[in-house]
Amino acid sequence: MKAYMYAVIILVLAVILGCQDIFTYSPLDFLERDPSTLSKAQQLLYAQQALSSGNDSAMAAALDVVENDLIPDDPTNPDLWLLAGDLKWALSHASIAMQNYLVDNSNQFPAPAAYAAFLLYIENVLSNAEETLMKDAADIFYYTNAEQNYGATLHAMQLLATGVGLLSAGDPYLNATTYLDAAIAALVP
Repeated sequence: MKAYMYAVIILVLAVILGCQDIFTYSPLDFLERDPSTLSKAQQLLYAQQALSSGNDSAMAAALDVVENDLIPDDPTNPDLWLLAGDLKWALSHASIAMQNYLVDNSNQFPAPAAYAAFLLYIENVLSNAEETLMKDAADIFYYTNAEQNYGATLHAMQLLATGVGLLSAGDPYLNATTYLDAAIAALVP
């Protein structure tokens, strides 16, 4: 019976040690591989899993991989740019607070005063670092969505990030409100 238990333990350990995915994204930091040493397909999977995890350190490492390894190899791939934007947006911690604000105050839009109040709310909620990440995400979404670039279709949170970033960067009022109005329409039933 002991030999059987040892065989099972050895088999389980062999399976775990043989599964590379376990070591590419693991809560056990000392067992994690450096994402920059992974293949491009594994790096993409790592970044997608990091985004889904919500773990700030994993998302920051994934953002580094996307910006420094994946995008330089395929700079016209809109999916990679959108993934970088999604990672920056998630790292800015702006998503939930802004979505709640828009849902709670959706009846006040599209009045100009509503946009000004929203911008003030954003500035009060976010730190400087978070605001920079949010604006970077907005730039990525805006330029990836623009017809002259890749024409990617944005989902509601990407529309929200774009509108907020344009509004806080002082971009033309019409561009910012177009994105915010589209986000509100998608987020508010």
